[in-house]
Amino acid sequence: MPLGSVASYHRLGAGDGVLAARGGTRVRGGIAVVVALCALAWPWGSGAGWAAPPISAVLVTPVAPEAPVPVVTPPPLRAPDPAVFELITMTRDAGGAHSVSAGTAFFIDANGTALTNSHVVYAAFTEPARYRLLAIIGAEFYSASIVCASVLAEASVNRLAPAPLGRDIAEIRVMPSAFEFVRIRDPRAGVTYVAHRGPVPRFAALPLGHAPAVGEVVRIVGYGESETPEVADVQWTTTGMVSDISTAQDGTPVFGVESQHRPRPGNSGSPVLDDQGYVIGMYTWNVAESATAGLAIAGPALARACP
Repeated sequence: MPLGSVASYHRLGAGDGVLAARGGTRVRGGIAVVVALCALAWPWGSGAGWAAPPISAVLVTPVAPEAPVPVVTPPPLRAPDPAVFELITMTRDAGGAHSVSAGTAFFIDANGTALTNSHVVYAAFTEPARYRLLAIIGAEFYSASIVCASVLAEASVNRLAPAPLGRDIAEIRVMPSAFEFVRIRDPRAGVTYVAHRGPVPRFAALPLGHAPAVGEVVRIVGYGESETPEVADVQWTTTGMVSDISTAQDGTPVFGVESQHRPRPGNSGSPVLDDQGYVIGMYTWNVAESATAGLAIAGPALARACP
């Protein structure tokens, strides 16, 4: 589908809704993570701490896709890429800490600098006293700070209307965990993640590459939702082809991607890789009228995440 003919599309990451209650509540456009904390107060926002079990519980819940298209979850095509990780926006209420939504991010240097979509982190960007970022990397979780983020139109955040096609990039920095809880657990997979408190290690990173070319075969790596509630969301890879190249109204270079197993909600911020493993784009939108078409921000726009 030519980019000029796209009538509407949906972003795939955070900023789509707030988890209202614990257990079974679904969040549009991402995964929900509910965390019961130990008896400590948060150092941000107001209010006192609360009592909870010593090991926190994490519940990851899949959500329905925005458009009425076939739901297919492809199996991973290769081993997980250590440079790609899941990024969760956390908040709290009287019942405990929980996630607003989640997306995907990827390292661009070994010191912890990573890129994602601005809409994935926008709640923490606009209301840092209320929201914090948690990154799950391997068997550990970290905190993350926002270096810069594109300012988005209101429609990009609350989905009252199709979001404007344009720049949607954030640069973040992964740091040792500043969360009060030391463990989170996914009961479906029986996996426990431990807080990384010490100095950050050297991370695997992805190199930025050339601009995409029409017909080029690409690989998308991310943490989109699973269609099976009993299975935890895991990193998976899908392949596709660059279908169109264009420029958004604000001058951002973008391109279309056709893939049989199109990325699902939670894949916002996923790197689009060429056959040599170079990043040539960032997957950001699904085309609402299609079961196979999506849109990505082209690599040249990622070279300077912070203009």
